[in-house]
Amino acid sequence: MAFHVETAFHVETAFHVETDHKPLVSLLSSNRRLEELPLRVQRFRLRLMQYLIEESTLLLQEVAIASDEYVDHILDSLPVQTETLAKIREQQDADETSYQLKQFCRKGWPPKHKLKGDIKKFWAVSSELSVEEGLLLRGSRLVIPTSMQAEILHKLHLGHLGITKCRERARSAVWWPGITSQLQYKIEHCSICSKQRPIPVEPLFPTVFPSRPWQTLGTDLFEWGGRSFLLVVDYYSRNPEVVSLTNTSSKEVIYKMKAIFARHGIPDEVRSDNGPQYASEIFAKFARVRLCAHNE
Repeated sequence: MAFHVETAFHVETAFHVETDHKPLVSLLSSNRRLEELPLRVQRFRLRLMQYLIEESTLLLQEVAIASDEYVDHILDSLPVQTETLAKIREQQDADETSYQLKQFCRKGWPPKHKLKGDIKKFWAVSSELSVEEGLLLRGSRLVIPTSMQAEILHKLHLGHLGITKCRERARSAVWWPGITSQLQYKIEHCSICSKQRPIPVEPLFPTVFPSRPWQTLGTDLFEWGGRSFLLVVDYYSRNPEVVSLTNTSSKEVIYKMKAIFARHGIPDEVRSDNGPQYASEIFAKFARVRLCAHNE
């Protein structure tokens, strides 16, 4: 990258920036948040924060953050104990894939067609990988080698907080290819999580509006003031019929319904919540004799 000075001895000094490194251009000009970038690129962008990009020109400004201190802060802020960090560093060096990725980060990546095995899974995020203090990271997240992934999954799942909380935990500290699907599988097959999982509510289906009054009725029982009542509503007019019950047996409900039908006529359809009064054999016989016979 070359800087060519256009003007000098001004508070706002202008520069033209030239580079032949296309990945660097996309990283520095992208709208991605700082924490989503590799730490080495974060450090570089922080150093360039003293320049304001405006119409292909960089204008000098003051910088209040030291980039090296910022990277140290990121590592210190990881929600991982020092002993665990040392173990991850050791396992990364022992893992063939992680060790090779560290070498690529230090010496440069080969062309994609030359990558073999599990290394290919990391090509899509190659620009986000970096090595800081001997640790392989993707952005500000630790890259977990295969040997430790089951252990980390278990720690992420502690507390059985559900997929959303577990994903938030992972995004704050760790990553490896397929971590999201592995977390989801673990939670879906966890007996404790399945008991805590909310039961989905059945969707409501609208009733077809009847073409005439007293064609379709809805009925139910309710209590008020210590007494039981039968409610019958016409779906067309929304007109309710309410009668008191001496008891809540099927025979009493049928007796009161017969009185209502005598005043208004026998409907084509009666809908209920299949309570015990409506699900009984005696009510089924009443429906067959009175309602079905009327509609034949």
